Amino acid sequence: MRITAITAITAALMLAGCSDDEAPPATDTDTGVAADTGMTTDTGMMTTDTGTMMTDGGGDTPTPPPTGQIDRMGRPAINTALVGADLKDQYNKTATYTAPFPTTFTKSFNDSLIFIDKLDGKDDWTLTGGTHPLRDPLLSDFLVVDTGKACPDKGSYLDVELFVLGLRPTANTTCGGRTLNDDVIDTTLTATVTALTAPVKDNVDAATKPATATFPYLAAPN
Repeated sequence: MRITAITAITAALMLAGCSDDEAPPATDTDTGVAADTGMTTDTGMMTTDTGTMMTDGGGDTPTPPPTGQIDRMGRPAINTALVGADLKDQYNKTATYTAPFPTTFTKSFNDSLIFIDKLDGKDDWTLTGGTHPLRDPLLSDFLVVDTGKACPDKGSYLDVELFVLGLRPTANTTCGGRTLNDDVIDTTLTATVTALTAPVKDNVDAATKPATATFPYLAAPN
């Protein structure tokens, strides 16, 4: 079984907001379009260089963010390996932090995890009432980061989760999350196939050229 991981890049989005007592924006005399001044006003609002309004904590009540998901970085191969083909698009559209998370995907996750566990010819995980122990922890797909720990180039993936789930008696020593050069698929296979009892590899240990340690972290072209 060979799974290809695709590196996801998160993007921050700025939200627009404007209070009722804000003075009307200046307009271009020819077009009537709000002028882009880029200036901070005395009401605690400021415009970006695109003319978009956002709060800067100056006292006005900001427009609340939309109820839907903005953006997030999840674990690799979760939707690919654990969600049925008929549910993949729906899973992608589901807000990550919905509580309780929809039960729509629980059977697909559970069945897939049980199947993957048997790839080494035995059951390494013990089910509880037919439920795989990793079903609920992996269901809502987001990375966990311990900001009090350092982030090494490799070896941090699932470090926090494995301790919290009781799969390892010692606390995490890294920040967790996911670094660009970490071999996350090997870690995923080892956790899901053998419950960490024996390493499982996909025989792809690293990129042709590793990511750099400085922004934007991209290696030179081959």
